[in-house]
Amino acid sequence: MKVLSDRTKIAAAINFNQYPVIRIDLSKTDLYGVVGAPVRIDNGTFTTGEPYFVRGYLRTFKDENVLMFDAGGVALKANLSYSDYERMLEYANAPIVKPDQDILVCMVDSERRLVYDPVVLRTGKHVDPYCMTPLDLERCKIPAAEEVEHNA
Repeated sequence: MKVLSDRTKIAAAINFNQYPVIRIDLSKTDLYGVVGAPVRIDNGTFTTGEPYFVRGYLRTFKDENVLMFDAGGVALKANLSYSDYERMLEYANAPIVKPDQDILVCMVDSERRLVYDPVVLRTGKHVDPYCMTPLDLERCKIPAAEEVEHNA
C-alpha cells in the first residue's frame, strides 16, 4: 500500500489515468458498512470474444476494516424497465479493475467535508466469477490517514 501525499503526484495519478480511480464516500453507509463505489471487474472474455465484466462494489463491511470487492447476483427479466436503465447507467463510467493491477482509492466524507490522502492498492491475482468476492485486494487495512479539512 502506498499513500500519496504530494499534491503533484495526487493530481497526476487522478488526471492522467495512471491508475483506475475509485471514489469512496465514507458517509454513505447501509446496514452492513460503507457502501463504496461501483466497479467493473475484468474477467476475461466470452466465447464470442466480447469482454466479460463482473459488476460489483469496492466496499468495506462493519468490524472487518478491509476493502473488498462485493458482486451481487444476476437476474434475467422478461422486460427492460426504468430500474434496469438506472443500474446500467450507474456502471457506465465505473472504472475497470483487472487482476494484478494498481488502483487508486480516494476516500472522502461528504457530510463532514473531509478528504483523506489517496491510497494506491494492488489487486490480487485471483478472479472467481462464481464467488461473492470475485477479486481480492492484497491484504491491506483502510488507511488511518490524517484528516485534512477540505476548503470549499
